[in-house]
Amino acid sequence: MMTQIKLIASTLVLTAIIWVYADSLSQGSRNVVVFVRLEAANPQEAVPVVVGVAADGMADTDVVRVRAELSGANLAVRRLAGVQMLDISVRIPEDQTGQQRTLDLVTAINESAEIRERGLRAVSASPQMVDVFVDRWMTVSFTVQPDRGRYAASVPPERILLQPTVVKGRLRESHLKQLGTDTPVVPLRVQELLTDAQDTVGPISVRLPRSVGDIPVTFEPAEVEFSAMLSRKTVLRQLLAIPVGVLVKNSDMLGDYRIEWADAGDRFVDIEVQVPADRAASLVPQSVQAFVVIDKGDAVTEAGALASGAAATRYVRRTVEFVFPPGYEGVQCVGDPPTVQLRVTENAKPAPTGVTVEAPAP
Repeated sequence: MMTQIKLIASTLVLTAIIWVYADSLSQGSRNVVVFVRLEAANPQEAVPVVVGVAADGMADTDVVRVRAELSGANLAVRRLAGVQMLDISVRIPEDQTGQQRTLDLVTAINESAEIRERGLRAVSASPQMVDVFVDRWMTVSFTVQPDRGRYAASVPPERILLQPTVVKGRLRESHLKQLGTDTPVVPLRVQELLTDAQDTVGPISVRLPRSVGDIPVTFEPAEVEFSAMLSRKTVLRQLLAIPVGVLVKNSDMLGDYRIEWADAGDRFVDIEVQVPADRAASLVPQSVQAFVVIDKGDAVTEAGALASGAAATRYVRRTVEFVFPPGYEGVQCVGDPPTVQLRVTENAKPAPTGVTVEAPAP
């Protein structure tokens, strides 16, 4: 009896071993998302980037999103259960720096240690190929330039002190070419520091931005020291609905020309000005003169306009000029001055008495 039990037990163990072995020989497959991260052989000198569509639809990155079919023994495939995505690294040879190459993603996935250690291999990938450019890292000097914004008039450059004024910026060589200059500049936003400031500002440590325009740059040092001396305390004030007048260069134009505005709203303009704080409340729109200047060259004759139809389209654009009342000569407009459109038409002159004006022969 004992012999039979041992025989049955041995048979079960052997059956299990055979089953496990047979299962390990059976092959399976599963589709997963693989994030292929590109690595340079010398990351301090170079950075590989995917050309075109990349991870999550973003361009200009070192990661490409791939939907891959991975195959292997059933046991290895079952270990992927619940795995939605994998991250792998692919090293780009150092001799590829400064060049563009086509990367076969099936081959790249199969050469990665992460996939080999799982006992898997890629059968297919979508996309199957991507173009890779190996960019160089560059370190160049950037001049720090304060962006004073709306305070440009009240805080001239000579009243600003930066330390240091030149910093080192690390960026990709292709990005440096996009800047299109041998003397790149990094703008430093300081207008917030000038808001409600009194006679002096700083010294204050201000962090440099992480990009210049859309180009990422790492600066060293990452901060500069900012100080400023205000010429006098000013505030911003809005002046609304200032009436616009017309000034003629030629005195003989008076009474012989008429003005038509392209838009009724052009008869009034709004501006924002910087004004000394102690006199801001007394500056009102009614005390400001706004005008545009015209001359005979801007005009069309009434007869010619009717004949050609030019009167319907001949508008001239003029920049509005301002004269501020006494004591406000230093007031500055913020931003570009407003412009208006108007049409200048010369009135038809009556024919002299006793003279008959004949129509030209057809």
